Amino acid sequence: MSVDVHQDHEAVGKAFDRQLLRRLWPFTKPYTSRFAIGLALLFVITALEIAGPWVLKVAIDGVAAMKEQGAPLVELTPTAMFRIAAVYVGACAAIYVAIGLSILLARYVQTMVLTQAGQRVLHDVRRKLFAHLQNIPIKTYDHTPTGRLVTRVTSDVETLNELFTSGIVTLVGDVVKIVAMLAVLFLVNVKLALLALATIPVLALASAYFRVRARQSYRATRTAIARVTSYLGETISGMRVLQAFSREDKAVRIFGERNAEHMRAHIRTIFFFALFFPVVDFIGLGTQAGTLWIGGIEIAGERLRFGEFIQFWYYLNFIFEPLRELAERYNVLQSAMASAERIFGLFDIPQDQDEGRTTLNPPRGGVRFEHVDFAYVDGRPVLEDISFEVKPGETLALVGATGGGKTTIAALLARFYEPTAGRVLVDGVDVKDLPRAHLRDLIAYVPQDVFLFTGTVMENLRLSDRVGAERAQAAARAIDADRFIQRFPGGYDHVLAERGQNLSAGERQLLAFVRALAKDPRILILDEATANVDPTTEATIQAAIPKLLEGRTSIVIAHRLSTVRRADRILVLHKGKLREQGTHEELLRANGLYAALVRLQFQES
Repeated sequence: MSVDVHQDHEAVGKAFDRQLLRRLWPFTKPYTSRFAIGLALLFVITALEIAGPWVLKVAIDGVAAMKEQGAPLVELTPTAMFRIAAVYVGACAAIYVAIGLSILLARYVQTMVLTQAGQRVLHDVRRKLFAHLQNIPIKTYDHTPTGRLVTRVTSDVETLNELFTSGIVTLVGDVVKIVAMLAVLFLVNVKLALLALATIPVLALASAYFRVRARQSYRATRTAIARVTSYLGETISGMRVLQAFSREDKAVRIFGERNAEHMRAHIRTIFFFALFFPVVDFIGLGTQAGTLWIGGIEIAGERLRFGEFIQFWYYLNFIFEPLRELAERYNVLQSAMASAERIFGLFDIPQDQDEGRTTLNPPRGGVRFEHVDFAYVDGRPVLEDISFEVKPGETLALVGATGGGKTTIAALLARFYEPTAGRVLVDGVDVKDLPRAHLRDLIAYVPQDVFLFTGTVMENLRLSDRVGAERAQAAARAIDADRFIQRFPGGYDHVLAERGQNLSAGERQLLAFVRALAKDPRILILDEATANVDPTTEATIQAAIPKLLEGRTSIVIAHRLSTVRRADRILVLHKGKLREQGTHEELLRANGLYAALVRLQFQES
């Protein structure tokens, strides 16, 4: 399945996408009881809200009703009548206050239950999404901006919170409240209820118009914020380069343009909200004015009691509140569905298939490439018909111009990518038949651009579960890295900044060597491991390399002859093809590409 995570997918014009809801169901299933409690409390709150105005009506019209129903009350003195009315109205007021407090308590419990359930769902979605990102193909990260992925895991997941806390359950409650209140209005007074009912089509048209416009503006807003996030992440990561080339002003200008685009899109969204709610309020005021006019006529004609009118008035207001919120609720659900679609767009990226069942016991570390082709982009081959073999314990060097495919060979061996054609074998077994964890446990990779995580030195040295603290320290001592580590405040407990920016390039490279040695791999890959270090650090690294290579199958990608000439065999790659192979002396005598590279480097020296 092909998934383009560059696109900011939006839900297909629907507040409810059944397919997305079905996919969300497994995340909500463990918390079904909490959502059921929240829904039940909505019915309780609706019932209590219906009861409140009924108590007011009884309080206002009660004494008059008692007069009509019993002659003995007429014979009471005004003082006695006042006392009876005071007690009666006081009891109604107490009941009314109790109903109000019950509504407050029910809303508090409902908010807590739904919020906790929603946050637990978000926790599970975010955890599973992050775990999924660990196992998708590396090529996905090659063409996907980091900012977009971060947005998916953070803000898009957070948007789902609205779906669970103020989305579906509350929407159901609003619909129930509207239906219940309409039914009660007809029970109270049919004529006034018909007047209120006549305004609903007008509200429906206004809501439909708002939904369309809000959806369009929301899409523009989400696209704009994704562009802002993506550019922000990229510029912060490349801040050193920006400052080195004095591009700060241009970066600020580009960010300003994207930020302004987001601002305009957001203001347009606010415009529709600012327009819609006053329209709803105006329709509500017109309905209330008509109700007041007709109600006054009915009261004057003694066809309607004042208490019944007050009861009707409260119920009418109870209808307009959820009607007013329905369009906004729809937009909340729309955004939640759009976020869900983007999230499941990531989930739909197929994970790397790990069907390997064969394990090497014990592993010897032999490597063989058989007629391997590879292309990052179809039609643009990076490797063509590459075949070679490295026997266990041998050191193979890969040399050639930049872009010749040297690093790609290392990536195919570690199975970061799959060959377009041909096979890659370790100890005679196709790497596809080896479990990925088992294969990568055999390999240690030291790249040119060392990546260190925020954390202590020791945590960075112990990325492999097999490496203990003593083993990491022993590896540091073996290649003379312990000396500079101990100079850090706290030694091995010294906290590194993001990507190890508080270390020099040489120090980062030495830590990468320690990390590789501590892992004790059968296959070691050094990818331009000394390209970015000073001569003093290079001398330390060159002294450490024999210890790293000893007894291991090693693939060394380098331009500097100090490492290459010690290799058992050298492969010369040019434009994705294997042009020459042999020892240092053999290739010099052949006077081909390798000899030309040596002469060029000698002249530069």
